[in-house]
Amino acid sequence: MTKLFTDYSKLNDKEKKQYEGMLKQTYTLLGVATLLFYVLPYLFWFVGGLGKVLMYLTIANVYTVFCFIAGLLNSKKYGFSVLIPLGIGIFYLPSVLIFYGDLRFAALSLVFFVIGMFGELTGYLWEKRKKNKRQPVGLNGLVNGKPNKRGKTDKSSKKKK
Repeated sequence: MTKLFTDYSKLNDKEKKQYEGMLKQTYTLLGVATLLFYVLPYLFWFVGGLGKVLMYLTIANVYTVFCFIAGLLNSKKYGFSVLIPLGIGIFYLPSVLIFYGDLRFAALSLVFFVIGMFGELTGYLWEKRKKNKRQPVGLNGLVNGKPNKRGKTDKSSKKKK
């Protein structure tokens, strides 16, 4: 697991590449968050009354799914980290003041942080279970494929061909 705040000059080539990938993913996720948290509500203003309904549906559905998926993607690739859910939660706060005018929506920032942490935990457990050598019934068999007669999974036998 790489840390977001680190001394770049002390990293080797592999660590630099991983660090740059993590930064790129962080910027991409914050770019999508900008579109969702700021551009989308601005466009809903032009629709009128229907825009208000769409805005509330977006908050309840799209934002929560985005927070979960952002945490899941980050954790699967770079390990468990609090920075992405925390960043998304904090990044939502100014949109409350700009678009909603009701500070009760600021509590959703905490909700988005918690949902992002669930995504991080899910991605972490998914990767940990995927690397596990035992093949219990359930999600691990789905992720790794069914074991064949030799005890290897279908995915590993396809790579050799």
